[in-house]
Parts: sequence; C-alpha cells; structure tokens
Amino acid sequence: MAKKNPLISLYVRKFGRITTNGSWYMIQILQSYTEQSIPLDADGIKHLILAVSKEKGLKPSSIRSAIKRYLDNGWNRNPIVWKRYTAWKYRFPPDVNTAIRLLCASYVDFEKSFEDEHQRTRETINQPFPKMQEDRANFPSVSGHRSSKKKIICSFIGHKDVYDADIQFRIQSTVDGLVAEYEAVEFYVYPDGDFSYICLLVALKARTYNPQKVTIALISDHSSTEEMLNSERAFFCMSDKLITPVIQESKKDDITLKQTRMMQWIVQNSTHVISYFYDTLYDPHYQPIKFQRALKYDLTTPETEAAILNAVSFLTEKEQLIFQKMNEGCTLKDAGKVISVGSERARQILQHGCRTIRLELEKRYHSKLTAEQKSKKTTCGLFALGEGTFESLTRFKRITDFLFSIYDVRDIYVDSSYSLSSFLFALVYATASRIALRETKITALMCADTFSADDDDQNDIRKSLCPPCHSVTYVSRVGTGDDNSDFDVISDMIERADFCICDLSSAQYSEKIREFAAQTRGSILLDIGIPNDANYMRCW
Repeated sequence: MAKKNPLISLYVRKFGRITTNGSWYMIQILQSYTEQSIPLDADGIKHLILAVSKEKGLKPSSIRSAIKRYLDNGWNRNPIVWKRYTAWKYRFPPDVNTAIRLLCASYVDFEKSFEDEHQRTRETINQPFPKMQEDRANFPSVSGHRSSKKKIICSFIGHKDVYDADIQFRIQSTVDGLVAEYEAVEFYVYPDGDFSYICLLVALKARTYNPQKVTIALISDHSSTEEMLNSERAFFCMSDKLITPVIQESKKDDITLKQTRMMQWIVQNSTHVISYFYDTLYDPHYQPIKFQRALKYDLTTPETEAAILNAVSFLTEKEQLIFQKMNEGCTLKDAGKVISVGSERARQILQHGCRTIRLELEKRYHSKLTAEQKSKKTTCGLFALGEGTFESLTRFKRITDFLFSIYDVRDIYVDSSYSLSSFLFALVYATASRIALRETKITALMCADTFSADDDDQNDIRKSLCPPCHSVTYVSRVGTGDDNSDFDVISDMIERADFCICDLSSAQYSEKIREFAAQTRGSILLDIGIPNDANYMRCW
C-alpha cells in the first residue's frame, strides 16, 4: 500500500474517535478506495472489507463490528457532520455498508474543497499588501451585521415529558445552528422535567465545545435563597449564573399558575425560544404563553400530532366530545354545555382525557426508540479533582447524585491516581447505599507507559486498585505527540465518557484540557472548582 494520505485521517476523524480500531479500518478502506477506484456497489464494499481483514488477520465480521462501534460513537457525539459532508438526512446512523459507501463517495469532494481552500489561502498570503487593502475597501461593512448578531438569549419551553425519540437530535441541530450564527449565546434553562434535562445536556455540550461563546443561566423559582441553595446546588457546577425572577404571587396557592407565569417571564426575556409544545395536549402549565418578541423554533412533528388525534379513540365518549369542541376553538364553558357541565368540570374531563393520550404517546415513544438508544449507558470520567476538602466533596457528591438520578450514569472512569482518594470513597458510599446504583461499574484508567511491557506486577497494581474499583484499563496513546502520561489518561477519558468531573482550577493542563474537549467534541466538562455560591446568584 502507498504512503498514507493525512487528509484521509482528518476526514475519518470528523465522524468518530480516531483512536479506535474501527477508525483505523475505515482509514485503510478509504486508502484502498482512493488508490484502486473500486466501484461502490455491494461487491466493491465487500472487497474493501476483505482486503482489510486479510491484512489484519481478522474475520470480516470483526472488521464490520469495529467500524459499527466507531460509527455509533461518532453519531452519538455529533450527528450533524453526516448531513454536512455526506448529505445523509435521516435521524438515525447509516449501516456499515451505507456508511462506507457515503464516506468513500464524499471523500473526493472533501479533498477537492480542502485543496481549493488551501490554494485560496496561499494566494491571499502571497497577495501584495496594497491589493489586499484595495479589496478590503470594496468589502461591505460588517459592523452593523455584527451588532445585530452580537448576542442572543435562547430559552427552552416544552412539556415535562418527551414524545419523540429523536428530540435530542433536533434540539442539538437547532442549538448548533444558533451557536454557529451568533457571536455569543446565553441559554436559559428552567429544570422541570425530562425535556428540560435534555435541553440542559445539549446546552452543556455547546458550552464545552464553544467556551468563549456560550453561557448557561439556571432559572429558579425558589423565593428563598437558602431553599434554592439546598435543592439546586448541583447546578452550580453546570450553570454560569442563577436567575430568580420575581413572580407575582396568586391569591390561591396555585402551582400551575405560578409555573405558567415563570414560563411567560422566560419567553418575554428571551430573543429566541426553542419550543416543544403540542397544542392539542392542552398542557395546563404552558397554555397561555405568548411569543411576542422572541423568535420561535418549533420542535413538534406532524407525525406526533397525528398520533395524538389517533389516541383520541381511547377516550370516553364525554372526553371525546370535550376534546373535539376544544379543537374547534370553543372555550371550556361552551364545551361543557355539550354534556351539561360547567367549565371547571369540563376542564377536569379534558385533563383526564389528555392524561390517557399522554400514556399512549409514551408507549409510542418507547416503541420508537432504537435498540441502541435503549441499551446505551451513560458514562462519567473523574480526573484532576484537586484536594478533597469539605466544600469540594460536597459539590462532588451533589453533582454525582444529580448525574445518577437524571442521566442514569452507571459506568465510571477514574484516573488511577484518585482510586484511593476521598472522592472515590464518597462515590462508592453513594452507590452502595442505594439499591438502584449497586450495578455501577468503576474502572481505573492508567497509562500503559508507566510500567514496562515485561513487568510482572500488573496483578499487584490491579489488587491495589480493586477494590474500590471493579477493573483496570491501560491507556496507550500512540501517535499523540505528547509525552505526558497524565494528559494521555485525561485525553482518553474525554473521548470515552459522556461527562467528566474535574477541578480545572487545580489542573496542570487546564487550558489544554478545555481545548482538547472543544476540538474533539468529546465529553461534557463539569468543573467543580468554581467560586463561592454567592457569586453565582443574580436575583430579578
């Protein structure tokens, strides 16, 4: 085989982790395709896979499995690149054969566009200075354009539950578009149900990948500062500031009305709103919201709207009549007259019917989930945690409890240097004290270069770390160009885990860690080394 083309590695890296076996097999397949111009039909793709399997001495099925893992991992981290480079428009990843065909077919265009851009850059650099000044004078002024796109405030509103299996993909696409278009984006997150936690996850990704452009504000409805600190403390590691709006209290202790006013305040103070609200579900929390100034991005789908109407057949006769009249634009009072009841009773009948519809939508939602979505385990990495003080351990405990309960984290990767620390003791105690967390697996990561290949004390190392860890994995970062074993473990963990908890104020490579996480679009960094809680409060 000829000398490897570095552009192929660059292209493959856009679709997944470059350190996996699947990525190396994909590089070899692309290399063979560019050298031999093999047709991209079923036989051609089979030939490409067979060539790699013969060279590696593996079965073709093993090559396919490794490539699939590489593709799935990349899809979970950044599905947008598929549409950008291969025009793949579906909301699920392609199979192995289709992925190979798409990557091979699109690589030629990528190589050409890369060379054209490189040539334009060289021409610009070699251009005489007066000519550059002349061209710059002919460009239209962008000062006004920048001022109009300088900063936006984007909020999320929607049902507490989600009814579309691809909702995270659509939120991610919308957020990525906003972050790319504007110079600075501040996300308002009001934690109130599954939809808001998915939005928080997407916002955290955007902040990790664009730390200079994205900030997150937590909206809290606690009137008492002490109550807010006790209940929302985990969010201090996730948000840049807290906002507690002053909401007018109602005469009655009406929680629904208070939440509605909270959502209305959020919309009124936002320039952009990502909305996930089906009108025909008549959600009492968000019904009266008006979008007066904010630009609205609607995430609802016609398929789910149709599913709502189909679920009406499960309602009782009275519920169907009320639901039908409400869809026709009648008020609750007018709808109640059809069955000779008042507006309050009509509201109760309508809400009971809507609960039945939501149950049917939840069944539909779980049936639409792919096998991968159902079996996917959320992972968390621990490194550079600093000194185990009371304050840092308190933050650590609360944020891990939050990740366990909200995002169902079950696999933990920990830097081996922290395997016997107070942080891991707190983690083990938390998992052992709750039955639901006893299946949590803790894996210690250490650099393979820290001991010689013929060293016989690997068992002793494993015994010293297990327990509290369940297993030990050795990291080998071949070809990274970095001689530091500590950063090798950290970089591998960022690529492995969905979340990484760390104290960047005490980390030796804090800027390098941030840059690596942003460039590789790896895990979400959760920094527990933030200032006192009082500095993160902002009351309105």
